[in-house]
Amino acid sequence: MCNITHIPHTQPSFSCSTSDSDIGAEVRSITKKSLNALSGHRMVPIQEAVHQIAGFPLTISSDYITNFSISSALKLKTGLESASSSNNASAKYNKDLANSYRNRLKKNSTLVNMSLERYFYEEFRRNPYFKDSESGREKIRILLPTGLNCKPKFPISYEYARGMLIMHKPWSVNHPLEPILKDKFLTVATFQDMIQSNKVPYNVKSEFYRAMKHSQEHEKEAIAKEGTASDEPPDLSKMTEDERE
Repeated sequence: MCNITHIPHTQPSFSCSTSDSDIGAEVRSITKKSLNALSGHRMVPIQEAVHQIAGFPLTISSDYITNFSISSALKLKTGLESASSSNNASAKYNKDLANSYRNRLKKNSTLVNMSLERYFYEEFRRNPYFKDSESGREKIRILLPTGLNCKPKFPISYEYARGMLIMHKPWSVNHPLEPILKDKFLTVATFQDMIQSNKVPYNVKSEFYRAMKHSQEHEKEAIAKEGTASDEPPDLSKMTEDERE
């Protein structure tokens, strides 16, 4: 900020002062621009460059991911396969797994309390290892459920609870999940009971508690931001995920 002072019979004098807030804003702006510029450039190691030129993968995994579309478990399948599915190995694998699990009790009635995920690891996969044709390495087959917007969230969303019930609550052709899934409140309550009763794998509980901790951290930040503008804490239930973040 500059002030001009007029002194009689002399030239006008200028006095400039910069507040601390202006300096801080300028420093933050320069720092942000510098970090953005650095993030777009990095030194590429010679090993990585050689792998890229040769077309080799940059990572080596000991796992072979088997993607499973959760939506395929909700569809009533028939013996016929659609033309689009017949040309897609992944879609056929999803259908085979969903149908095999749905009708498992016809072959073995002792599997009544086995979840879909357990069924994949203990009954469905013929070989726990997958041999990579290029490297010759054996990889452990693991199941990765996808689709239906099934992402860990807190508070628990209907989509999250629905996916977890399909994967971890036993069901079959004679005892489907539809009566539960038609009621959103019952679906969420059932999944909450499974967590509290330790009826889900450890990794599912770990993902749930991680989502809960992440949500609580955002809640504290939201309250801190709104605390100066409002005497009452904000109602997070009425805020979107973007507003919480």
